[in-house]
Amino acid sequence: MTGHPGASDDIGFLKYFHTPAQDVVWRWVAPEDGLAIRGEHSTMAKCSSDSARHRGKRRNGNECFACCGKNKIEWFFTAEDMKWYMDWLFVRGVNLLYPHAFFYSIDGLRRWGERPPDVGPNNIWWPYYKQISDYIKRMCWVMTDSTNQARVAILCEAHRLPSEITEPLYENQIEFNYLEDEIFISEDCRIEETCLKVRNQSYKLLIMDTAEILNDKNMKKIQRFMEQGGKVLIFNPDKKPLFHKDLLSVTSLKDLIVVIRQYITSVMTFTETQKDLRITHVLKDNSDFLLLVNEGDEEIKTDLCLSLVGAVESWDAVKGCITEITVRHKAGERHMIIPIRLTSREALLMRVDSGLTPKGIETPDSDVTQTAEREIYLDRGWQMGVTTENMTDLENFTLWNETEWGNNYSGWIVYRNHFLINEGYQAESLQLDLGKVYEIAKVTVNGRKAGVKLWAPYTFDVTELIIEGDNEVIVEVHNTIANKMCNLNLDSGLMGPIKLIVKN
Repeated sequence: MTGHPGASDDIGFLKYFHTPAQDVVWRWVAPEDGLAIRGEHSTMAKCSSDSARHRGKRRNGNECFACCGKNKIEWFFTAEDMKWYMDWLFVRGVNLLYPHAFFYSIDGLRRWGERPPDVGPNNIWWPYYKQISDYIKRMCWVMTDSTNQARVAILCEAHRLPSEITEPLYENQIEFNYLEDEIFISEDCRIEETCLKVRNQSYKLLIMDTAEILNDKNMKKIQRFMEQGGKVLIFNPDKKPLFHKDLLSVTSLKDLIVVIRQYITSVMTFTETQKDLRITHVLKDNSDFLLLVNEGDEEIKTDLCLSLVGAVESWDAVKGCITEITVRHKAGERHMIIPIRLTSREALLMRVDSGLTPKGIETPDSDVTQTAEREIYLDRGWQMGVTTENMTDLENFTLWNETEWGNNYSGWIVYRNHFLINEGYQAESLQLDLGKVYEIAKVTVNGRKAGVKLWAPYTFDVTELIIEGDNEVIVEVHNTIANKMCNLNLDSGLMGPIKLIVKN
């Protein structure tokens, strides 16, 4: 049996389900306005995943996507937004998704208006849905039968998950799990040396956001935990009297982070605080898996200092390919430096194998990537049309909705360009970058498929497709179905800038 409770933070009800779950709906959680980490609804993913971790449940789920349209426009839900929601769930430990909903028909007002949008066969991405389902499968595999490595537990009640104190933890890349008071006081939560052990989880620091959660039963266990060297921290802005002299106390959220860092050493630290960066670290099949997610719309560029040593692989869960990552590492040191570059809303999944030697360079201050890179812009000479048989020349890229014919239009438009590659060119890698696209791009180079992208970055590996001399590139763009379904006039089309990125 599975299902979800009525409220976003009703973690206590989840003990009755074989598969505890929650329901991300109505864009209560979203990329904008801090809704990813702020407020009651921001707890939903952790509600299900932490319940499963502490109650020995193998899977935990989230119903997702229903009525999550951008700007409250119900059918204006992009594949890029879908990817954001998936990563929001995965990085918080969810390992089973229930996409809501696949409708057999959207004919008639009652059907197309029933919890829109259709996120399956009646939307523009359906021909390429395998990309989405494969991504879900691969990420759920990582988060299933793995042990989360958070060392911070936040004591919570059955019907209230603290969210005010978790916002700075997210923004400072401090991983935590919610621990129900009912489980904390039970025999399932053991005190071993200086740690709290619950199932496979192990916590060195217990945090409370209010003294009101204290009662006779949990105070006795908290006291025993502190007597054995465990650390307990309470957020106490009202400066209320505390029951034990060894209880750590802070009155500001800024001090909360300072104290946590005094007692918890993270495996992952970064050059500087990245407010939009979310992390999780799990152990699976004797390997460390690290998931980094950029939940913002600005690029993140930083260095990751990893207190693990071993071969590092990037697991691309969209493409299904694995590549080794070059790191900065000196022999004998117990840490590695990994340059991190995450574009808007991008995710990076890495596996660390401590049994293998890292592929690295020993100079700690040098750049890992020594690749020479240049850009060839392809913004001129484009044509567009409904088919390649009937095309008009383009002076500049224009949004479809700013043209006479593009109002309320949902469908395909084809773009074509020819460009020359000089004789004797050499490139280790050639990437075609389309820049801004609204919203699906299918690319063919010299008659050969380069791929389909449902979300940014709209980059395609064309290393094996480019030839010396004349090259033809065709880009088919499909815009949002919301124009058709809701009689709208939303941004649509290929906007660029378009360039070839040449690496040697």
